[in-house]
Amino acid sequence: MAAYMIVCVFRERMKKMKKLFSMLLALALVAALGVPAFATEGGESTVPKPVITKQPTGETVDEGGSAVFVARAENYTEIVWRIVSNDTTNTVQAADAPTYFGCSVTGLGTERLEIFNIPASMDGWRVEAMFKGPGGIEYSWGALIRVNGVTVKAPSISAQPQPLSLASGETGTLTVGAAGLEGKTQYQWYSNTANSNEGGKAIEGATDASYTPAEITGTTYYYVSVTSVYNGRSSDAVLSNPVAVTYAPPPGEELPEPEATAVPVTPAPLVPVVDIPEDEPGSTPEATQDPARSASSPEERADNSLRMLTLVGGALAVAAIIGGITALVVRARSGDDDEDDEDDYE
Repeated sequence: MAAYMIVCVFRERMKKMKKLFSMLLALALVAALGVPAFATEGGESTVPKPVITKQPTGETVDEGGSAVFVARAENYTEIVWRIVSNDTTNTVQAADAPTYFGCSVTGLGTERLEIFNIPASMDGWRVEAMFKGPGGIEYSWGALIRVNGVTVKAPSISAQPQPLSLASGETGTLTVGAAGLEGKTQYQWYSNTANSNEGGKAIEGATDASYTPAEITGTTYYYVSVTSVYNGRSSDAVLSNPVAVTYAPPPGEELPEPEATAVPVTPAPLVPVVDIPEDEPGSTPEATQDPARSASSPEERADNSLRMLTLVGGALAVAAIIGGITALVVRARSGDDDEDDEDDYE
């Protein structure tokens, strides 16, 4: 009986030893893997996650310049800085930035990261902090890096859309080809009532390299703009040539006639009419008037008036000159006569 009791006690102690060993093993695994050490009945961690108290802010620098990024948090044990591409498809650890970008970095593992000799290739990338703690991991916002003077090369049109002539009920597709693309490509199709790639109306949802126009009886013109977007920057838009899409009317209908365009008429300038007095009876005209030109135009009458005024003015001027000369001659002769009278008196 005593032996049986000893065996029972030994078994109970072994069970307790197994439970204690299991708990110790679990704690060791938690410490090694960073898994929350304690959990509620619902399975949620009772250890608080890191709480970010200061987010890093973006910086705009000249090429070759430097920038400082600061982030702070509570309940964390480690901070890791990362540099993420604008489209989030590429992540570079800040410790690897000198190799990847050719810059230099200080402050790794601290709340203050500084990057020196920033190249143009870092334009559009974002700097973020990853805070690790017993309760989990939290990421800060991505602070945007902007490098002054960086531009995106505009694409070129390599294949113009071609015109379409369709019957009612048919469909056709317009397609544009673009070359020299950098980053993401954006397309926008426009419709226009004129054969021009200016002043058109943007077509909602037509943002691909191809577009199938709706059926509109008559001729409608279309063109597309192509833009490159890289690291959050957009290039200048390049426009295709306008292209005509003509839909024949349904059977039994006719194409609408184009609206007539009014042509502005410029009125002729007004010319003053001058009446030329008729020759008095008995006077001899200087020239015999051609009967075929007896009904002269206002312009001819005006020219005749100007000639007559010029002749009269010239005659008056000649008369004045002759009168002046005559007066001088008379005065000179009067002086000679006075001298002769004085000689006779003596």
